[in-house]
Parts: sequence; C-alpha cells; structure tokens
Amino acid sequence: MANTLQSFQAKLTESFSSKVLLLESLIGGRHWLTTGTFKERVLLSFLNETLPKKLRAKSGFVLFPKSIPPTKVSNNPKLDVLNRSEYVLSKQIDVLVYNPFEFMPVYEDNDIAILPPEALSHVIEVKGVLTYNSINEAISQLEDFCTKWKAYMKFSVKHYVESKPKAPELFIYSWQSRGLNGKYIRERLCKHANRVSTARTYDSLPKIEAVYVFADNATTFCASVENKTSSSGYLTIRGQNIHFNDHGEAEYAGDKTMFSLVRSILYRNGLMTNRFLVDTDETNYENVLAHRHGGYLKAFDDS
Repeated sequence: MANTLQSFQAKLTESFSSKVLLLESLIGGRHWLTTGTFKERVLLSFLNETLPKKLRAKSGFVLFPKSIPPTKVSNNPKLDVLNRSEYVLSKQIDVLVYNPFEFMPVYEDNDIAILPPEALSHVIEVKGVLTYNSINEAISQLEDFCTKWKAYMKFSVKHYVESKPKAPELFIYSWQSRGLNGKYIRERLCKHANRVSTARTYDSLPKIEAVYVFADNATTFCASVENKTSSSGYLTIRGQNIHFNDHGEAEYAGDKTMFSLVRSILYRNGLMTNRFLVDTDETNYENVLAHRHGGYLKAFDDS
C-alpha cells in the first residue's frame, strides 16, 4: 500500500495489537491476570498517546455519593444530607476517560485514578478475547455501573445539585473474538438496553454505545428509519478500513475499530478537529466487503 494516512493508521494500530499477541504467544492464556492487565494497559497507552492532552485515560474506580437514610436524618436534624464523607464505590473499571483540566480526581497515581461521577466522559471494559462468557461479564460490569449512576441521579435531583452531569458513554473493546458472531452481540446489547433504560430515557442514561473487536467488527447503537417508522438498536459492521486498488477493487486495509473508539471520544468532548487521523476509510458504504455477521436489530421503537 502507498504511503497514505490509511497505511499509517493501519501500521500504528497493528503495533499495539501485536504487543498483546506477542505476550500471549510467550505465556499463553493460563496467566489470565497478567495478560488481562496487560491488554488493558495497551489500550490505555494507545488512547493516551492518541487523544489530545485535554483528555486522559486511566484504570480505576468511581466514588458515588451515598444517600443518608431518612431515619438517621430525623434523629439528627443537624446532619448534612449531602453526605460528603460516605460513598458508594464502583467496581474496578478498565478504562476511565476524563478531562484533568476540568475535574480533579479524588486520588491519582500512575495508571490508577479514583474519580467523582461528574468527571466521566467514557467507561470502557477491555477483553482480550470476546467469548459468550466474557461479553456477559463485561455487560454485567457495565450494568452495575448503570445502577449506581441511576442512584446518583436520584440523589442529585433530591438534593438539588445544580450541575446535572451528562451520562458517560459505555464501550466494550476486545482484541479478539472466539466463536461469537455479530448477531449474538446485537441480541445481548438490545437486552441490555431494555434493562437499563426505555425509549424515553436512553438518551439521558448511560448505555453501551458500541462493542469493538479489533480488525473484525463493530456493533454500535444507532437509529434506523424504515417505512416512515423510526427505531433505535444495534448495527454490526466490518471492523476494517477499505482501500480501492488501481483496478477499482475493494480490499481490506487494516483495523478501523481503534480509531473509531477515538472518534467517539473526541466527538463526545467537542474535539473533532483532526478528521484525517480518525477516519481514513475510502468508502462510506458499509455493504462494501460487509461483515459476514452484519445486520441491524431493533431495541426501541422511537415513535
């Protein structure tokens, strides 16, 4: 391939994925804790090297405020109902994206950060291999976060917290897939969407925006219009860029998912200022070398 931004992007993403494959080839899959942590750090490293300095990616936890029981307040009317001391801790999250210039972490050290919920831009679960078990684990982890976020929003409304934070976007990123097709991913994500929200609330609550599998596929939340009826659901598309050779034939041209994730983060934060480094696909048509398990599944009727 010629020296293009597309070839540059393909080589860059391949250099990160090869680190994961190299480690697995040396120590195998038995040492899951070591390889799992390493796979998270590879994605953290990519994001921190690619995103603007205004954004930072770290592993860590979220501290949610804890409501004080009404009986405790009635027994002590001088008690501060905002409860700035006690907290509810999230489960450990693989990747947290936030703006360090606007939000101060509760605690920060090397690759670890403990953040207040209002600081969050993106929450990402990382899997080395996406299987039937691992995608269910990732969805369960993110749904636990959604439950805590809903309680936090109720706390904010109850105590008239002035700034209502925008719900963070949730993602699952996997370096490989094993025996898992796009149809199953869509079905699991639609069930997730219905558990955590409704057609009226899915824009205001956190939900899984996409599941990415490196150089394979992307299943993303989107809207569809058919026969004048609109719906929202999940669409599976290929996870590779397309290049057209000198004969006009379409060819795969390297991973698309890593920079798709970057594009989502930039768009959410109003930082889409360098279009050349986020989308180098040579076609806007997803049916060009379409993914073998591509397709759309409705989660909500919007009408």
